[in-house]
Amino acid sequence: SGEGVQDILLLLCQMAQRKLWRQLMWHANLQCSVLEVKQIDGLGMTVDVLVVNGYLREGDRAVFCTLGGPVVAEIRGLLTPPPSRELRVKSEYIHHKEVKGALGVKLIGNGLEKVMAGTSVLTVQNDDELEDIKAEVMADLSSIHNKLNVDKAGVMVQASTLGALEALLQFLREETDPPIPVSAVGIGAIHKRDVTKISIMNEKGKPEFATILAFDVDISKEAREHAEEMGVRIFTADIIYHLFDQFTRYMENLLEQRRQEAAAIAVFPSIIRILPQHVFNQKD
Repeated sequence: SGEGVQDILLLLCQMAQRKLWRQLMWHANLQCSVLEVKQIDGLGMTVDVLVVNGYLREGDRAVFCTLGGPVVAEIRGLLTPPPSRELRVKSEYIHHKEVKGALGVKLIGNGLEKVMAGTSVLTVQNDDELEDIKAEVMADLSSIHNKLNVDKAGVMVQASTLGALEALLQFLREETDPPIPVSAVGIGAIHKRDVTKISIMNEKGKPEFATILAFDVDISKEAREHAEEMGVRIFTADIIYHLFDQFTRYMENLLEQRRQEAAAIAVFPSIIRILPQHVFNQKD
């Protein structure tokens, strides 16, 4: 219902100001995290970030984390909404040459389509080694690399952030019985290319796995239309358990449908128990 949320936020603010202020002191080293990646009309693909400490400047070379490896892009613009507005609310943005944490900022750059929400962003300065910066940015992904391993046949899992993806994969593989195999993973909104990627399960003779489990992500209109054409199902939910329930229900219905189709030709096994007292024979 949302009751009590204000009280919790007030308590957190009070604790931070009274007891944790030394740990929350600002410093010049950049500490920046990706919040969201989205397409904006007139701006192209943008990245919403939270600058906790340090500076971001227009023209900086920033290193981002993607599933395909680190991406280096020049920051072409730093935008913030007008005062008392959110980044998510459409309005005229204020352009900045430099921003200082703590602040939510929208970054404009090239090649940001596959940036992963929940990962860190670092900038390359004159005395920095680019490869070291790339390795540090990819550390978040490397720490859960084993959990991101996929199976040859399975569903596709799409989540809003790296942490959400990790939690969902752990649930599907360790807390479900039987485990649900996963053949592909992704972060961010679902597009047509994602539907095309998982539709190959139909060609492999595994139509039940031509399925996308979408956790707290948007689905483009083009992707929905393409999914209907390719026979791909998309289950969406904001709670992990609801996704599991939807897929389990689908698998049960599919199994029952296959059982009915095979009823006329299949010979189903029977369990027979012999009652000794009711066996009659001439010889012992």
